[in-house]
Amino acid sequence: EKKKNNRNKEYKHIESIEGHTYTDFTKYKEKHTAAIETQMNTVIGITNSNDPVILTLKIVEISFMFIFKLNSKTFDENLKMFLK
Repeated sequence: EKKKNNRNKEYKHIESIEGHTYTDFTKYKEKHTAAIETQMNTVIGITNSNDPVILTLKIVEISFMFIFKLNSKTFDENLKMFLK
């Protein structure tokens, strides 16, 4: 079965984006055509936050992905990756 297009729905983790919707994002992209979109995700093997995970950062426009191994899926571990 084909996935439904969720572009007009609000982002499911609304508290993490402080009131912005997907519609806000698409309007921004239309207005700022040179803006570069980067997507961040974590790949989890086991749901224990103390286990290692993979952090991915993808630059959408050029389909380039950075991949980092983190010791755990915690805010502090993510922060350490960017403060090195």
